[in-house]
Order: sequence, then structure tokens, then C-alpha cells
Amino acid sequence: MILEAPAKVNLHLEIKGMRADRYHEILSVVITVPLFDRVRIRSLKRNRILRVSCTPPVVREKNIAAAAVGSFRRASGIEAGIEVRVEKKIPLGAGLGGGSSDAAAVLGGLNRMFGNPLSTGRLRDLAAELGSDVPFFLGAAAAVMSGRGERIRPLRPRADIVLVLVYPGFAVSTTQAYRWFDGEGSRPPLKSMTVRQLEDRFERGKPDCWGFYNSFQPVIQARYPIIGRVAGQLTERGARFAVLSGSGSSVVGVFADSGEARGAARAMRKQYPGVWVLVPLQSGGSAD
Repeated sequence: MILEAPAKVNLHLEIKGMRADRYHEILSVVITVPLFDRVRIRSLKRNRILRVSCTPPVVREKNIAAAAVGSFRRASGIEAGIEVRVEKKIPLGAGLGGGSSDAAAVLGGLNRMFGNPLSTGRLRDLAAELGSDVPFFLGAAAAVMSGRGERIRPLRPRADIVLVLVYPGFAVSTTQAYRWFDGEGSRPPLKSMTVRQLEDRFERGKPDCWGFYNSFQPVIQARYPIIGRVAGQLTERGARFAVLSGSGSSVVGVFADSGEARGAARAMRKQYPGVWVLVPLQSGGSAD
């Protein structure tokens, strides 16, 4: 089985505070984009054998694809040998959810490969245990995420916008970003929104009127001023809206005109190692 695991970008990410379980309460608008890791899964003749590899390599402790195989085995009781190979195209530490998408692809792919022994609800429970972003990648192309990320309200995808995604060439640790955020004390949100407000603005509003923001951006930008420069360059070149994705380091600009988007990308490719022009995906989940 060969699956394409898409990246995501956060158009809004509000950190509402620390929960009693030590996770952060968030509210986020997330969409999938056609920048993919490739996940290959096959069963092996010998039981209880597990082989997981990533190209380029990912340290064992951070290999969430391997953790997904373990979760599936424990929940399903299936002991068949499994080999998973992940070809990484989504930059690591870029706020694009590549590892979470890989994990969701593994969970969904294994479930289909072995005859769907787990219900959709059970898969979502396993996904939430693996990481806050993982449940989103099991189905929605666009959604409002809340709680610690496990509550998903699907949105109608936008087909009338074009994105320019800029990766400046360095990684940001999400764990460290939360430490920086927590260490700087409680920041009042620019404007706290409800799920319904986010839904209405994303589905019906113009990008320059969204009013979306990322709570991480002031914290990350203070340490990496290049983030602000990238957002400013995108806006100067026609983006109606530009924001940090996740905890960074990538910045996404939202354009209404594909020609402007391509022109901005051409100019910015001279400065940054990763620049993509992307149209939001219209259906979710990993594709065969």
C-alpha cells in the first residue's frame, strides 16, 4: 500500500491556556495542502516483525510512524509482520504536521490493509493518544480544531485562494515553543474567537478580513526575526493574509490571484530554501 500523507497549515492558532492535564487548550483553523510525504506499508510473512524507516532519517524517539504501528497492533491484536517506509518531503520542525500526517496514514492504512478491525471512533482515539494534530489527518481537508487538538469540526474547503508557503530553512521545536510561550506569562489574545466565528470567517469571509492570528508568532518572531520579514515580504507581494504555521518555522501567505502568488514565489525562491505555490486540498485523509 502506498499512501500520500499531506502537510497542513494553520491559518489561525489561538492558545487559550494550560489545562489541568498539562496540555494547552487551543483553537485553530487548519487546512491540508498538496505537499506530501509518501508512506509505503506492506505485511511481512513472519509475525511480530516490525521494520520502520524514514528517508531522510528521523531519530527513533520522534518516529511517530513507528508509534502508530505499535498503537494499532495493541488495539487490534494483529501480530502480522509490518514494514513501513516513509519518504519525507515535508520539512521537519516547520509547523506543517508531517509526522502527525504520517502517523494518521499508518493508522488508516493498516486498518484498511487488515480488513478494518477498528472503528472510526477507535482510530480517532488512538490518533489523539499519538499527538494533538493526528486526528485531523484522518479525514478532514479543512477544520476548526479545539481542545488540545482532538476535537474536529470540519469546514468547507476554500477553492478560491492560492497559498505561497515559505520554509526559511531551520526547525523550531514545538515543545520549546510552548516553553517560551508559557515562560513569557499570559498573553491576552489579539481577539479571542469562537468556533462559529472561525467557521463563518473562513467559509464566507475574504482573507484580508479574517482577523486570524497565531499566538506563537510574537514569541517565535522575537527569537527568529526572519519570520516577520517573510510575512512582510509575502504581504508586500500581494498576499491578502500572512501568518506563521503551527509553532513555525514556515510562513504561509494567502493570495486571491494565482499570478500574484507565482510571482511572489519566484522572487522568494532566490532567498529561501523551500517555497511552494499550493491550492488547498478539497478532500481529506491520506490518498492511495
